[in-house]
Order: sequence, then C-alpha cells, then structure tokens
Amino acid sequence: MSAEETVALLALSLSAFAAPLVAGRLGLPGAVVEIAFGATLVAVLGPLGRGELVHALAEIGFALLMFLAGMEIDFDSASRAGRRWLAFSILAVVAIFVGAVAGASRLGLDPFFALLGGAVSIGVAVAALRERGLLRAPVGQAVLLVGGLGELATIVFLALFTVYTKHGPGLTAIRELGGLVLLFICAWVLLIALRELVWWFPHRFARLVQSHDPAEIGTRAALALLFAFVGLASALRVEMILATFLAGAAFGFVFRQKAALEGKLNATGFGFFIPAFFVSVGFGTRLGDVARPEHLALVGQIAAVSFLARAPVWPLLRLAGLRWRPALGATLFLAAPLTLLVAIATAGRELGRLDGPTATAIVFYATLSGFLYPILGRAALDSREEPGGKQPAARFSPSLARR
Repeated sequence: MSAEETVALLALSLSAFAAPLVAGRLGLPGAVVEIAFGATLVAVLGPLGRGELVHALAEIGFALLMFLAGMEIDFDSASRAGRRWLAFSILAVVAIFVGAVAGASRLGLDPFFALLGGAVSIGVAVAALRERGLLRAPVGQAVLLVGGLGELATIVFLALFTVYTKHGPGLTAIRELGGLVLLFICAWVLLIALRELVWWFPHRFARLVQSHDPAEIGTRAALALLFAFVGLASALRVEMILATFLAGAAFGFVFRQKAALEGKLNATGFGFFIPAFFVSVGFGTRLGDVARPEHLALVGQIAAVSFLARAPVWPLLRLAGLRWRPALGATLFLAAPLTLLVAIATAGRELGRLDGPTATAIVFYATLSGFLYPILGRAALDSREEPGGKQPAARFSPSLARR
C-alpha cells in the first residue's frame, strides 16, 4: 500500500467515525456531514481516494446503500392502502417525472437533469419521520408509499438512461435492455422461490429474522443475495444500482418481519461502508467549483426543476385525504432525495454526461436539499398530527390509517 493510499484510508476511517458525532450536534443528516468531511480533507490535504482499497470500500458501501433502500419499501403499507391510494401515489410519481421533463426542457437543460429533478428517495424522509414518531401516522405512510414507488421508478429510469447513453438506439442497446429484462425475471423467480420455501418451511427460515442468532444467518443470507446480484449484474452488463435495489426489495418483500435483520444490516452498512461511500464522494468534490457563477446558476436551475416537479404532489395528496399541512410536509420530505442524487451524479460522471465541476454542483445541491427540505417539512406538519396515526380517520383513507 502506497503512502497516498494509507493517508486516504486513514482519512476515510476517521471521517466515518467522527461524522455522525458532528451530525448529531448540528442536527444534520449524516450523509451531508460525511460528504463535507471528505471535501474538506481534500481541500486541506490535496487529492485523496485514488487507491484501490478505498474504491472497493466505497463500492461495497454503495451496494449496501441501494440494497437497504430496496428493503425500505413498505409493502405492507401498499397492501393496506387500497386501490384509491395506490392510484393517487402512482399519479403523483408520474406527475413528478412529467414535471421534471417539462422543467428541464423549459430551461434548456440536458435530459439528464430531468432525471435529477425528478429523483425520489425516502432515506432522509424516513429518518426525519421516525425521529418525530410519525412513520406510522397517515403522513408517514403516504411518504413511504409515494416515495417507495418513486424510488423504484428513479432507479429504473437511471438504468434505462445509462443504456441509452452508452449505446444509443440500435442492436447493442436492445441487447442491454434484454439484460435488464433478464435481471427483472431473475428477481421475480427468486421472489417466487423464496416465498414458496418460506411457506413450506417457516420454522427453518424463521432463523433469518431472529433478533439473537450467534451465527447471524440472516445477515449472511442478505449479504450473499446482495453480492450474488452484483455478480449477476456484472454478467448481464447491467448497472449495479438496479441489481442491488431489486435484491433488497425482493428480500424485504418476502421477509416482512424484518425489523431485527434490517437493524443488523443498518449496523453493518451505516457503521462503516456507507459512510465510506459518502466520504469518498467528498474526496471527489472540489468546493471551489461550486462558487463559480455558472455552477451556482446550475444549482438554482436544478432546485427550480425539482420544486416545480413536486408542485402537483401537494394537491394530489390533499385530494387523496391528507389535510393541507401534512400534505405539504409530505411533499417537502419527498423533495430531499439526498442519496439518489449523489448516486445519479456519480453515475453521470462515469457516463461522461457530467464533468467534475457539474457533478460537484449536483452533490452540493443534494447536501443542501438534504438539510433544508426536512427542516421545512417538519415545520409544515400540523401540530395536531399525532404519532401513531391518530389523525381523524374521516379525513383520510381508513385502510391507510390502520397500523
């Protein structure tokens, strides 16, 4: 290991340890502080993160992040919501992406920015709602439902955009799309097989989700599935982000009583590997680039596209049954796709659609939105909104309000 790699690994490890302590003191999302730590260290120490070990740690962290994002989808909420709420949620996701395409086109931006403006992720929103005890309340269930569908749509669109960017229209693109379809088929077959096995042998599979298991079979099974799908994605020449997300979603769909296992995987991922990914993103961030007028203007344009794309969500959630203030709060929470914006910026840079300064501006906007929108969302929530979903059921879908 070279001296530069040693310094980078030490800087990454110390940042991963110190960032959550600072984030807790400042009341900021951990990812925001981790990216800031990485960028600050680069500004002080010079270029970091070129070593293979740091790159490998960051790749593992990114894979775990997407796997856990798939597991976050609350299928129970979707099944309880009923057709009416599911229809409104799908309509909200469609409205977000249509608005993002229209906004990017209106501002004369590259189509890639429509994907950035329409990106939906629930990681930051889940953390903020859980902190207030509102994850089971109607507003929390609405965010989970719309956000889960939006997150899946975002990742699928990113995978399709990647294929088009790499190959354009033609036979090669069709073969790549065939790989995507085959990946979905593999995920579906795995889903059916796991469900059948769990149905016929419930006692054997119960060990996977036990709170206390010395061998940690559940954690091993989840990680084995994760890396199997990483290998499958490589064999099919499909983007890892889609494969790992599908693996997590399939695992979460089969094992609904996953709280204990999800806690263990969160400890594995957020204990080191996922912070390593965000710190490494900071290593590639040059803060001076954001200060340029053209990049500040770009940040403003992305913010405008994102804001306008989500404008229809507020009245849609209101028509679905939420009161005005909870509907506004849910809309604001859905405007902070921190993790996916960073992932999309990273993918855009690797694809050559974004240069370094532009990717830095996007990461800056991601950190800014991850800080600002949750604060505004918490402020918008009605003080009468009770933890646990005690909002009057007459004003909301009764099926969604049930625990």
